[in-house]
Amino acid sequence: MPHHSRPRARHRLVRGLILVALSLALAVTTLGQQPTNAQPSASPTGAVDPGAKIAPALQRKFDTDATEPRDFWISFDADADTSAASTVGDWARRGQQVVDRLRSTAKTAQADTIAALDAAGADYTAYWITNAIRVHGGDYTLALSLAGSTDVERIFAPVSYTEPEPVKQELTGRMSTHDAAPEWGVRDIKADQVWQKYGARGDGIVVASIDTGTELDHPALVEHYRGSNGDGTFTNDYNWLDTTGASDFPTDAHGHGTHTMGTMVGDDGAANQVGVAPGAKWIEANGCCASDETLLAASQWMLAPTKTDGTAPDPAKRPHVVNNSWGSENPATDPFLEDIQQAWADSGIFGVWSNGNLGPACNTASSPGSRTLNYAVGATTEAGTIASFSSRGTGQDGEIKPNIAAPGASVRSSYPGGRYASMSGTSMAAPHVSGSVALLLSAHPELIGNVAQIRQLLDETAIDTADDQCGGTDADNNVYGEGRLDALALVEAVDSGESGAIDGTVTDDGGEPVEGAAVTLTGGAGQRSTRTGSDGAYGVAELPIGTYQATVTAFGFAPGKVTIEVTSGQSTTTNVSLAAAEGFTVSGVITDRTTGKPIAGTASVIGSRYSATADASGHFAIKGVPGPRNYTVRIDDGGACATPVYRSLEITGDAAIAPVELRRRTDEPASPAGWNGGPYGYSCLLEPTKWIKGTTEIEKPDVYDTTAVRLPFRFSYFGKDYSTIYASPTSLAQVGFWTSPYNSATYPYAEYGIDTLIRGIVPSLGPIASDDGSAKLLTRTTGTAPNRAFTIEFRDFTVLNSPDTRMSYEVTLHEDGDIVFAYDGIDPANLLERGQQTEVSMQDHSPDGRAGLRTQFLYSVNEPILGSDRQIRFSLPANGFVSGLVTDKRTGAAVANASVDLVDANGWLTQRAFTNAAGRYRFQLMAGRNYTVSVLKRPGYAAQRASVRVTRDRQTIMLRTPLSGGRMTLPTSVTAKRGRAVRVSLKNTGSAALRWRASLALPATSGPKPGTEVGRTDYGKAAIAVEEVDGQYWVGDVLAHRAVEVTSTGSPTGRTIPLAPVAEALGVTDDLTLTPADLAWVPSRGMLCMTFYNFTNDIACVDPDRVSAHDIAVVETGLRSALSVQGLAYDAERDRFFVIAGARSGGWQHQVRTIAGLEHPNTGDVLGRCTYARQGQGLG
Repeated sequence: MPHHSRPRARHRLVRGLILVALSLALAVTTLGQQPTNAQPSASPTGAVDPGAKIAPALQRKFDTDATEPRDFWISFDADADTSAASTVGDWARRGQQVVDRLRSTAKTAQADTIAALDAAGADYTAYWITNAIRVHGGDYTLALSLAGSTDVERIFAPVSYTEPEPVKQELTGRMSTHDAAPEWGVRDIKADQVWQKYGARGDGIVVASIDTGTELDHPALVEHYRGSNGDGTFTNDYNWLDTTGASDFPTDAHGHGTHTMGTMVGDDGAANQVGVAPGAKWIEANGCCASDETLLAASQWMLAPTKTDGTAPDPAKRPHVVNNSWGSENPATDPFLEDIQQAWADSGIFGVWSNGNLGPACNTASSPGSRTLNYAVGATTEAGTIASFSSRGTGQDGEIKPNIAAPGASVRSSYPGGRYASMSGTSMAAPHVSGSVALLLSAHPELIGNVAQIRQLLDETAIDTADDQCGGTDADNNVYGEGRLDALALVEAVDSGESGAIDGTVTDDGGEPVEGAAVTLTGGAGQRSTRTGSDGAYGVAELPIGTYQATVTAFGFAPGKVTIEVTSGQSTTTNVSLAAAEGFTVSGVITDRTTGKPIAGTASVIGSRYSATADASGHFAIKGVPGPRNYTVRIDDGGACATPVYRSLEITGDAAIAPVELRRRTDEPASPAGWNGGPYGYSCLLEPTKWIKGTTEIEKPDVYDTTAVRLPFRFSYFGKDYSTIYASPTSLAQVGFWTSPYNSATYPYAEYGIDTLIRGIVPSLGPIASDDGSAKLLTRTTGTAPNRAFTIEFRDFTVLNSPDTRMSYEVTLHEDGDIVFAYDGIDPANLLERGQQTEVSMQDHSPDGRAGLRTQFLYSVNEPILGSDRQIRFSLPANGFVSGLVTDKRTGAAVANASVDLVDANGWLTQRAFTNAAGRYRFQLMAGRNYTVSVLKRPGYAAQRASVRVTRDRQTIMLRTPLSGGRMTLPTSVTAKRGRAVRVSLKNTGSAALRWRASLALPATSGPKPGTEVGRTDYGKAAIAVEEVDGQYWVGDVLAHRAVEVTSTGSPTGRTIPLAPVAEALGVTDDLTLTPADLAWVPSRGMLCMTFYNFTNDIACVDPDRVSAHDIAVVETGLRSALSVQGLAYDAERDRFFVIAGARSGGWQHQVRTIAGLEHPNTGDVLGRCTYARQGQGLG
């Protein structure tokens, strides 16, 4: 395949790029004129006007208030040439030379500006990795004065980012079968064959990632951290950067970074072989993706890692490979941080980038991967075909993008909490390439720092995959790039010179084979390593000739050392016998942090077969643990109700671990924190199983149908009361809290859309299949009020694809609100029965009960952790109820169908109900918390509020709310007389003040009834969003990337609004990324206003007769980029916009916000908001 030359870059930090890891969104800025109260003086002839250096988006921000402090960037003209460093052979000196040149250039160029900033008392941060300064809280006068320096290139606004979200994500089991093979992606690129043939597993190579962080103590990662000292302690200096300053050790609150790092190096020494280069070491900077500044800080740290306090940078400790699983959310070729990427390359760092998840359309490559300089990766499936989401080229200047394709669909890797998850995206593909480069450098260390040759080898050894969808050739196209990654061919492509083979067997002192022993080789060819199989055998097919020192280690044995001589063309056999290490006992006690009671949990030594289960008193003892050695012990509850705890210890004799308190997990919000509220409060605890055998058989539904089951008592589920539930062994929920049956023809809340379906209780989603008739559905009521329990037993149902496997499980609803999942007859050796393909969860509904997935408790997904010995009890903290009655204050009569909201102390809508015919409602309250009950009944009544609080468990308080209302009486008709005013008498006979407003409208003499279709037009194009203006219609044309005015018959009037200037005004780099979501007309300005799907949440208002970025008015809604605007409307009488917005990541509840309009003194202010407790789309 051809190798393309790559020109050097001279592009620095630029504004306007939207960056994502898998799916990030930018809070964009706007363009504008210079503030009238801060005009610069006229520039001398030929001089650059300082105001012209201020980017339009920042200028518009200053337009609103020139004195308001704002953050901004200053970039400088001077550009450091670091290319000479690439000829320096010594790794440390090469990196230092690049850093010195960058520092020197920045120091000179920034000197005058820094002096001016110091004189002004400004807060700022100067960077040398790119020649730029970040000013914190500067005003327009300061910015304008700084722009006057001849060294300053431009001044522009920062951009902000959200956390990454995968294209698809689901938790998987903590472990597969004990003899599990490496993950499919590792096998697909033949990385495991590289391990076997060359003994190259990444040893001696350091990989890094700019991502969301990495969980330090994850079993698949902890031993591979460069900062691990091997004695249970860690050195985080030079190995970890927290751009937030929150943690001195590696951590990951999101999961994306832990997953990508696992794909590069993950291996727990047991069944979880998730990484491509498990012999490599990792370091991390969590720069993705709070802001452009965190990305810049992380990039600078990669070139010269520092101590955790930011001091003593040392380029010698920089990584060999940096994985970047992030990029622009929209197709772009912006040169974001390109000078930094060039500096990396000149220092010898090989950077790898994801190409984006905006496929399957062409021209969807994301920056920085789309740039010629950068090596970008597309995603393939296990079938070897391109993933539908994988972005296609071209890239910068018609460059073929991606450069290569690698596994990126349903990739299983490490995930926080010691767990594993399957994710999809080019973020998952890039680390396969990063890991492969580590294998290459481990096998051929002479290539370290040779960025051009590494790139050429990747190109030349990729498997050609033809696809002409987006142009290119069979060998190099804009779908697969140079082809599919082949790690074995990559390593094979380099001539290692004369070589020989080694083999042998590792046994214990009794002659029995030792499985999983690590054989580490150190010699002239660098470091190599291999592992023994179940027969104790090891081997490396090709090793450069020479003398190697082999160190053999295995759990439970003292290390063995031997010298191996590798001869050209020969195989050297070396057998090693290991002496058993002395065994010791590790003991401790496990308790529940909530109650202090003992937990019969488990303790296991990571990477070994040693573990123990605690007894009823919580005490455990792991016997026979070999020593002396350092270990990490994982303590958990034996299931997934608690967050695991990890303890490091040195074993030189019997050891006692300090008492461990396990913190319970709780249900989690489906949307970003603060949008729909926090957790509801359910937690769970494992307890000995008390199987309740069903006694009353009920109808068993067909396939996905449900059977209605009447409860013997009122049951509260996530705060909603139910008297009937719906049972279905094979449905989305085995116990559904719905108000109507679910079957193959209908589902609950059909009028609100399929996404609102409440799944309810899921003790076993996935493995149940239609049975042969022997399975039964039974119920039973036990106990006496108020402590009754109702059980639904699912007896002897078959497992999907395994008809000989049967499962019995049950759900018990307790009158006090507890929910218990129990399982019967599970074979501990049968992974299917234990839940390997099962989801176990509980899912919430919206506050009004008519939409789903506000919060959920995801106990496990495809994890074999179920058993017959212990059941799962879900419970709430102490709680009670408010039982309310709403009446008419004047008459005392019950008020039916009044809307009643329960709002917590944080202002989150917790529940919404409507009073029944008797005027009653009931809400569940957590004890000790303050709530507000708001009652509204329109028309005719004033809203009423009351504070409520329960103080003990199962307490019920009574709340009576009499509503006051105004009663208007007025004549039914009046007679108008020409030229004379008519007096209308209004009278309030009610019990409350009455606000009123009058308007004049002539009665319609004819015409269709409201809701009658009066016409239909076939627009003939892909249209979305429509707004009627004076009998004509503005339509958002998706394919033409514009808004078009048409007549009532669909004929174009000739007036159009292209989206290119709109994109410019919004700070979006490419108009092809904008798709209008909704339109609204502002008559006072003669402007068409629009909102958009993705990329921005602001409102752009355009005069159709003056379409230029300068004339476009941008209303900043202030909505976070984790949200999306779904609809827009305008109230001309009160000059206010209405927008409806929801969370991008899930949860179907939306908010309607009132936004100050264009004539308002504070345009964009939020004037009001309300929760629409289900999903919405569009506003009229």
